[in-house]
Amino acid sequence: MTGVGEDIVNNAMAAKIVTRVTDGMHLVQAVEKTFVELKASHGTAGAVAISSVGTIHQFSSEPVMAFASYDGKTLDLF
Repeated sequence: MTGVGEDIVNNAMAAKIVTRVTDGMHLVQAVEKTFVELKASHGTAGAVAISSVGTIHQFSSEPVMAFASYDGKTLDLF
């Protein structure tokens, strides 16, 4: 998670994502649902989510937010 710390903490974003995935929701759906809830409070945040097989997904509440990932071989900039 990155962005406005108060928005992230007040919305318990990381905890919600983990709980939803633990309860069986697909990672992408869990993060998307959490960001829909953040939008209702006009919060600002971004997330890099890595699946159990190493697939990297990036999410943002803003039109532009810089992200990068490195898997030991490839550097990807979002």
